[in-house]
Amino acid sequence: MKQTINFNDSWRFRRGALPDVKVLTKEHTYGGIKTGELLPLLKLDDAPRFFNAVTLPHDYVIDDTPNKEKNISEGYLEGDEAWYLKRFKLPEEYTDKQLFLHFEGIAIESEIYLNGTLLRRNFSAYNPITVDITDFARFDKTNILAVHAKQSKQPEGWWYQGGGIYRDIKLIVSEKLSSDIFGIYVKPQKCTSSDKWNVTIETTLRNDSLNAKTANVKSTIIDKNNAEITSVTSSCTVELKDKYTLKQSCTVESPLLWDVDAPNLYTLRTEIYDESEKVEETSTRFGFRTIRFDGEKGFFLNDKNIKLKGFCAHQDYGLTGIYLPKRVAKYRLELMKRMGANAYRSAHNLSDENTMNFCDEMGILVYDETRYFSTSPEAMSYVKDMLLRDRNHPSVILWSIGNEELIQHLDYGRRIAETMTAYIKKLDDRPVTVACHNSGGVENNIITKPVDVASMNYSLHLHELFHSIYPDKAMILSESCALQSSRGVFFGDDETRNLFDARDHAKPNAFNGSTRTETWRHVMSYDWLCGMFIWAGIEHRGETWYPRLSSQSGLVDLYLLPKEAYYQTMSQYSEKPMIHICPSSWNFKGMEGTSIDVEVYTNCDNAELFLNGKPLGKLLYRNYEPLHWDIPFEAGELCAVAYDENGTELCRDTIKTTDAPVSLKLIRETGAASNDGTDSIVYTCVCLDKNGLEVPDADPEVLFTVSGGILLGTGSSVTDHTPPRWNIRKMYAGKIALCVQIPKNTEKVTVTASSGTLLKAIDITEFR
Repeated sequence: MKQTINFNDSWRFRRGALPDVKVLTKEHTYGGIKTGELLPLLKLDDAPRFFNAVTLPHDYVIDDTPNKEKNISEGYLEGDEAWYLKRFKLPEEYTDKQLFLHFEGIAIESEIYLNGTLLRRNFSAYNPITVDITDFARFDKTNILAVHAKQSKQPEGWWYQGGGIYRDIKLIVSEKLSSDIFGIYVKPQKCTSSDKWNVTIETTLRNDSLNAKTANVKSTIIDKNNAEITSVTSSCTVELKDKYTLKQSCTVESPLLWDVDAPNLYTLRTEIYDESEKVEETSTRFGFRTIRFDGEKGFFLNDKNIKLKGFCAHQDYGLTGIYLPKRVAKYRLELMKRMGANAYRSAHNLSDENTMNFCDEMGILVYDETRYFSTSPEAMSYVKDMLLRDRNHPSVILWSIGNEELIQHLDYGRRIAETMTAYIKKLDDRPVTVACHNSGGVENNIITKPVDVASMNYSLHLHELFHSIYPDKAMILSESCALQSSRGVFFGDDETRNLFDARDHAKPNAFNGSTRTETWRHVMSYDWLCGMFIWAGIEHRGETWYPRLSSQSGLVDLYLLPKEAYYQTMSQYSEKPMIHICPSSWNFKGMEGTSIDVEVYTNCDNAELFLNGKPLGKLLYRNYEPLHWDIPFEAGELCAVAYDENGTELCRDTIKTTDAPVSLKLIRETGAASNDGTDSIVYTCVCLDKNGLEVPDADPEVLFTVSGGILLGTGSSVTDHTPPRWNIRKMYAGKIALCVQIPKNTEKVTVTASSGTLLKAIDITEFR
């Protein structure tokens, strides 16, 4: 039976090149390039002494201290090269099996060696890499697996790249007759005249034996209650050392639909028999839903017209670099969903598998994007990886073939788009798009002609012109609102630290010079504009200016702490009544009588502001504009109350002037944890005053200690250059974020925060 085994354990790591082994003779040269004879150093019994223990997944670049002389796009960090080493034994029962190593992602360029043989080179950080190791595995001795990760002179992106084995590794063990990697495809299509759905199932079988095989395949659709809905059985012959795609079909009546508000999922159980012997049972999740892009009316999900309330995000996390822990991947989607977002653009590359699975589970639509706009064999292999890996996800509504290509107005750009689109259509029928901008002039854009849906980044004033060129295509604002704002900055831009006022504002003459208010108003004004994707939902490292380490266009900061922009976007995206006061602090000692610009975000009909119980006036919420009051500062309590049109209170937000900090508190941001070896806990550390109120401007230095777990990182200010793995962090704007990994089978994890005379905070998690 097919097994998928986590292969992250027992690795060792070396930063930099391997020690030199001089080769001067023909004998050594001749022998050293034969199969099984590469990397002789690693065969030595004492080779592990050149390496240190490491926990995977892992980004080795994030541990460096930023250097002002290095690339600003990379956040002043720069990768070099590194080696990973794993020695392992295989059980005898695997002797007649087929063995694969599956790497979900290695940054950036990589070479994979097993037992002295180079098995694969790869040139991108984002595509999955599967290596067949069957012929090279040893059962008579210890296997030596080595991975060389490195960065080229030319970065792969203009954002933080990181380095290393930063996504999961799996050992896949199968019989000689099996389904191929990503070889099962479920395609439900609704009948036009009823609520019946035709389900086409494609199973790509591989026969790695030396004889032809007769395969019997049973495909069963199972609902969320584990009830079998329908099944179909078919047979085929797979020739020796060959592949064959078996097509089956069945009908399902009135299934529960996958939707943003009700993400109902079904499972396809695939059972493969070699003659009568069962050799594999595999589960594949999918969903029933329809999508449609209309040139006049926009986007339809299950025949319901909805706006895409989207966000873009890179894959990095401020505390761990490009390694995105599974729990963190879920938590950041939860933050966006809580804000009201219903769509995610995987800019500008293939996302991790965890994120894609969570989008299915949480009802988040995906604009799925490949890294390279090119028809070279290498680039097209990445497109194929994207399609085969992600085409069963009901969350995916678009395939994107590129972003802001400078050749979008040239004929060879059109030819590339034609070839990529035609190739995608062979593998899946979902619409294709390409994210464009104003390079070469929108009126000259021809790259959009071959695709199904038009996408434009920024440039609101050019949208009507773009739509007039392609009136039959629905259009998406694929990137918008790259507006810089900083957490905890309330009195204008801070040029010294390159930080920005937290309020919604655009710099004059900037390419992204439309505020969040103007942008959302624009999106809501045109039916053919399907919606927008904010740049960015989550702040990312790089694309910055010293001493900042990150872009400031995120709605939450580098450490997933919400900024004021998060709440303003919530007032536009969310249908749940909300209200939020900006500034979120009322601790302005020494500014008594100074006028404070108070900006209130709400989606309710009107709101009223009170200072120490005194009403300051009621304002109507119209046209997505934040509400403004100019208030002379007076210590105490500032309260905003939101009402419906009948005057009924719907919600309120209150901020208070606090006393000095007296204690620390650890707030657990993520839910119940497990000790299965894949989980972690995200915390926010804050200070409390004597009344138990959070102190929003507290800034003590805090020491974090962890027993039973692993402190992955801490972070607070985006101008703090102390590497995130340090356990001492100065608080910024009243908060420090931290993440703790839970080792497999640990019984108890204790996290302690302490600082001078402040009462310490302790959080204990026990597992039974």
